[in-house]
Amino acid sequence: MKIVRKMKFLVGSLLLLSSSMASASLITVDGFEADALQLSTTFEEFYNFDNGNTWSANTGLEQANSVVAFMAETATDTALFLIFGGLGGDAGSADFDISGTNGAVTFADDSAEMPTGTNVLFNYAADKTDGLIFSGLSDPFWSIDIVFNALSGIDSLVFYTFDQQGVSSVLFETSDTPTNLSISGAPDTSNITQVSAPMTSALMLSALGFLLFRRKR
Repeated sequence: MKIVRKMKFLVGSLLLLSSSMASASLITVDGFEADALQLSTTFEEFYNFDNGNTWSANTGLEQANSVVAFMAETATDTALFLIFGGLGGDAGSADFDISGTNGAVTFADDSAEMPTGTNVLFNYAADKTDGLIFSGLSDPFWSIDIVFNALSGIDSLVFYTFDQQGVSSVLFETSDTPTNLSISGAPDTSNITQVSAPMTSALMLSALGFLLFRRKR
């Protein structure tokens, strides 16, 4: 009986090991599929505030007279970066509402402009940025809605996506002042990898032989 119980446990374990599923999120932005930037640092460390261009974000993705947006992921969380303006840009301001099914604004360029509700008000000088990080999107399903009420010094929105090496590319760019943005996330079940059948069989035969040898002893 002991060998039967051991075999049942072993077979069950091997079957569990024979397939694995990736845990990445499937992110959709206004109908476009986006890939998040994978970070080994914290979100705030990547934002790199006041390190280079003073009083500004220094991610390397800032763009003059545009609002730049992209998603980033750590091992435990997902976040939206939203950055207004940049070097060579005009002074500007932004009045917008941001809300999500979960998550919240956890960082803002200017602590005095840290929102207490869904409405955000930004004002920034020429050559500078204003921006925020909206994080806490660790639930399997989430969504964020942004409505731009009034913008000055901004004439486009640029949304970035990233490849596996972290290289950015433009997912889409508006040709005029943006009015709204909708982003959603769900578990990505498309990337399923399986251990080959010969490998699984070999493991099971090896385990069976080991147990039979133990019993003979």
